[in-house]
Amino acid sequence: SINPINPINLLNPLNLPPFPLVLHQSPQSPQSPQSPQSIPMKLKFLKNINEYEEHAVRLNDFDKAQAALFLQILHELTEKKKTQIALADYEFIESVNCDLTLRISETDEGIITEDDKHFFCDLTPEAYMEMIQLIEPFCLKETDTYRFLYDLDNPIDFLFSAGREK
Repeated sequence: SINPINPINLLNPLNLPPFPLVLHQSPQSPQSPQSPQSIPMKLKFLKNINEYEEHAVRLNDFDKAQAALFLQILHELTEKKKTQIALADYEFIESVNCDLTLRISETDEGIITEDDKHFFCDLTPEAYMEMIQLIEPFCLKETDTYRFLYDLDNPIDFLFSAGREK
């Protein structure tokens, strides 16, 4: 059962154990063999996902441990340890056709791009805290569901889609 959120532990209400966030060493460093548990989650840009010509940047193909790792990245932003984080810097995230940098902003703009390759997610710390709450259930059990991570009037959504591609 989940403990109720107490004000002392707002930044980690699920009392998740800390995970080491491993940064890529360098583009030239040899890749270690991928076990089924170490398959990276995928970051991909999806163009025209509906009849309204809306798009999405999707994080998918992950398990609950990787969801918890992504949650820690968001905590780094909300705890003001960093003002921006490039997801490509993390070994557990594979950029398929784009890159995404999460940035702290004074206003909630959502995901923006000028070239459909390099994306920036500009949100306030409060919006990232809301995102954390949306992601927490993915850290508790394996699932194959999805969730949009913000609700803004923006043509590019941020889609968090669990499960492994077949």
